[in-house]
Amino acid sequence: MLRIKEGIDLKELEKFGYDKYTDFKDYCYIKTLPTDREINITSKREIYSFSEISVRPAQEFEVKDLIKADMVERI
Repeated sequence: MLRIKEGIDLKELEKFGYDKYTDFKDYCYIKTLPTDREINITSKREIYSFSEISVRPAQEFEVKDLIKADMVERI
């Protein structure tokens, strides 16, 4: 599973096209990909890939911009 490294301010995700959404107790950052999937980064820094029919941990190719910026670690 991939996640954003500790010590990185999650507001930095906005520079990569992620929008912040707030829910009742939690928040997340979401970016829609051209493939009709969404990348969701939770407040716990976990990275998931959503579509209409599935939720799964994100794959490296889906967040390669964040990997190049050295913001992602594998857990």
